Amino acid sequence: MARISRFLAPVMVLALLLSAVAVVLPAQQVLALNEAWTVSIPFTTSSSLGQNPGLKFGTAVGATDDYDVGIDLVGPPAAPGVNPVAVFTINNVNFPELNEDYRAPFTAAGQTRQWSLYTFAPAGTTKTLTWGDISGLIPVDVSLVLTGGGQTINMRTATLANFPAGTHTITITATQLGAPSTVWVDNDWAGNSAGDPVNGYIFGYNAFDTIQEGIDAVASPGTVNVAAGAYTENLSITKSNISVIGADGAAVTGGCTIDGTTGVTVENLSFTNTVRCLATNPAYLIDLVITITGGTAGIVVDGSPASNTVYIDNPVITGATNGIYVTSDTVIITNPSISVCSVGIYADTNAYVTVSGGYSNSSQYGIYAAQNSQVTVSGMDLANNSTGVYLDSTSQVEVGGCSRIHDNTQYGFYVNSSVGLIANGNNIYNNSTYGVYWTGSGTVPNCEENWWGDVLGPIVAGTSVSPRDGINRNDILYSPWLDAPCNQGGDPVGASAKFKGAPRTGEPGQKVQFTDQSTAAPGCTITEWLWKFGDGSSSTAQNPFHIYLHEGNFTVTLTVWDSCGFEQTVTMKYYITIKKSSRGAGGGAGGDTLEPAKLGVSYLNIDPAQVLPNQEVTISANICNSGEERGTKTVSLMVNGEAVASQSVGVSGGSCQQVVFKTSRAVPGTYQVAIDGMTGEFSVLAPRTVTRNVPSQQQTGLGTAGIIAIIAVIVVLIAALIMVFKKD
Repeated sequence: MARISRFLAPVMVLALLLSAVAVVLPAQQVLALNEAWTVSIPFTTSSSLGQNPGLKFGTAVGATDDYDVGIDLVGPPAAPGVNPVAVFTINNVNFPELNEDYRAPFTAAGQTRQWSLYTFAPAGTTKTLTWGDISGLIPVDVSLVLTGGGQTINMRTATLANFPAGTHTITITATQLGAPSTVWVDNDWAGNSAGDPVNGYIFGYNAFDTIQEGIDAVASPGTVNVAAGAYTENLSITKSNISVIGADGAAVTGGCTIDGTTGVTVENLSFTNTVRCLATNPAYLIDLVITITGGTAGIVVDGSPASNTVYIDNPVITGATNGIYVTSDTVIITNPSISVCSVGIYADTNAYVTVSGGYSNSSQYGIYAAQNSQVTVSGMDLANNSTGVYLDSTSQVEVGGCSRIHDNTQYGFYVNSSVGLIANGNNIYNNSTYGVYWTGSGTVPNCEENWWGDVLGPIVAGTSVSPRDGINRNDILYSPWLDAPCNQGGDPVGASAKFKGAPRTGEPGQKVQFTDQSTAAPGCTITEWLWKFGDGSSSTAQNPFHIYLHEGNFTVTLTVWDSCGFEQTVTMKYYITIKKSSRGAGGGAGGDTLEPAKLGVSYLNIDPAQVLPNQEVTISANICNSGEERGTKTVSLMVNGEAVASQSVGVSGGSCQQVVFKTSRAVPGTYQVAIDGMTGEFSVLAPRTVTRNVPSQQQTGLGTAGIIAIIAVIVVLIAALIMVFKKD
């Protein structure tokens, strides 16, 4: 037994080492190296005077480019110019002509072997070399090309070559091919044998009848092209930088697993089982149709760590438990079409998910954000689910870009404790129970600037009444809301402060009546006013009057509050001008001296000060004449230093005349406004964003599984060595 143990132990060690290599190294195509093969190529002519049926060439162990005793076979001596003849020729003084000529087998991809074949036939004859179907004679990854006599012939696809009379030296070149960079798959090719030519390809080398064989054979980088048809198989991709691309109608009955790779693309295929991406960075899943009937997930992405990124474009997924399930990974989803799943998109622990466009409908949850996940949604439709978006503890979710959360049978959003929700600029309506339900602890949900199904905004602390949605707590941030759907030009609502005063000029002691022209948000009323008249006096009346006792140009400010909590302030700079009369005391018209016109801008008003892109802003200013003669002034509206409009206005002495400009901007930002030295600004708002630190992408090397496999092999190796040296 001791002897047997000593004999078996090294064998065990060798087997285990080989298995370790198999575990750690990626799958590669096994090339036909060190193989011996022979091709017969009989020579015949149209004359009965000469032929050579015994011509053969190929590879053999121990063969060289010279004459090899016991391997090569000497041919008949040629008699040029007399009878037809064909022999292989080599550079050997004693044996220059051979009937059978062999070369050393291939040892690496890219190597070539060549044979030189001398042929002659006298005038009036023709000659033929015939080799027949060689697909079963040479390895599938060896090419064989015949050149000479003005011809270049692929010997795999042809069976013979004809030549005219005369002397021709024919060269036959064999090349050991590497793994093909492009392969073709067609289930119609089933039944072919390795080496058979199919549609210009070599079956078993770059042509296959199953997708998996194509994946196993293709080089990295490389492409597997799949023809339309039905393929019953579960695909496994463990090599990097390959693309598997289906033609329209390419359907897999089964699933696909991409494991530990970089740069893999799977495109335009349909599956009936799960597509998995495990520790892949990056991977691209494009135009996949996944129809599940067995209660499994459609797409599973598990990065471990989350530094990997998987891109999923235009998936169509139905019937799955989870349409797209993500954990410990970063996934970017574009235009998903997900329906009739338990969960449309499930962002599990440490998942970073971005979704743009598309829909997740008719499921229990359109999106489920689990603990420590981060989800960003833009322009998506979430409808006919039980809940549109469910936020579990410690998740962070941002929804914007005019997403539509509607017609869900319970909640638009269900927000648990210790989560963060920002939902701005969306349509939230016709959700049966609440548009937003918050359990009431943690960060207050920010749900401003949404359309709630009604111009009056959400029903606060009340359930939905179709189509107007409710929110369950009044401390949810919901105002301002939009006065119309976001896709129909809805603007943020709110109070608008506005007033007029008359007269606006006079001498000390002038009484000015101020009239409030403010408007409240829809469904609200103005409840409070605060006037500041510019001379230190103020009032809380709705329509006060004020007596100005001293000379000067006075700025008037009005702040209003409405019953919904909106507040707005309007300031009219240098709105009131009080000045003593400058007429002389000489008496009579002849003694009156009119002061020349002195025109200037007395205030600048911008309303509203914050707008959405392309929303109109009204910019007004008072042109006042502090002289007594009538004057004319041309003023220009400057926006960011550029003149965009101008007006000319005539103003009587001691009076003011208002000029009004309107403008809009499409690009978010702050714009500086100036009219004749008076300056102000307005802002074009952009959708709010969530800032977070997403881990950088890193390649994972061997991965955890590979390291564990190596450790296990080392342990068994040590045990085997102990067996070798153990005494009986």
